[in-house]
Amino acid sequence: MKVIVIGGGPAGMMAGICAKQNGNQVILLEKMKSIRKKIVNNRKRKM
Repeated sequence: MKVIVIGGGPAGMMAGICAKQNGNQVILLEKMKSIRKKIVNNRKRKM
C-alpha cells in the first residue's frame, strides 16, 4: 500500500515510521526544506 504523510513534525514522522514498519511505501510531504529544523524551531517556541 502507498501512504502519503502530510507534515514532517513529530506526529507525521512517527506516522511515516509506523507505516513503513508495516510494509507500506511512504511519501512524506513537508513544506520546509529540513524536517530537523522544524522540530528544533518548535522546541524553541515552547521554551
